[in-house]
Amino acid sequence: WWVPEPKDKHAREQIPYLSTVYLRRKGDFVLPVTVEVVFEDGTRLREYWDGIDRWKKFSYVRNSKVISAEIDPGHSVLLDVDLFNNSYTEESNGIPARKLTNIWTAMQQFIAQLASWIV
Repeated sequence: WWVPEPKDKHAREQIPYLSTVYLRRKGDFVLPVTVEVVFEDGTRLREYWDGIDRWKKFSYVRNSKVISAEIDPGHSVLLDVDLFNNSYTEESNGIPARKLTNIWTAMQQFIAQLASWIV
């Protein structure tokens, strides 16, 4: 029922993974959309969701894991109020947090230098 991942890349590519993507409609507005699922090997798969049901489940048995899923990848739905909840990535990206930290630090240093120059 459980097999550790092999160290060899070729042997790792032969392991079938069961990946499941769940989609949820938050509001009451029913609108058909396209969902783009990205796998670890770089393949992109587009699925169609009619939006009638509150939840939708897509299951895949492939030799690579799911990395991310994005609802409406072409941003064609102009009625969407919150574009930040349209995608989910399995691994988080720390670059935006580091960028905001660097901007905050630079602003603090600038204000401190300005205050010392004024006094």
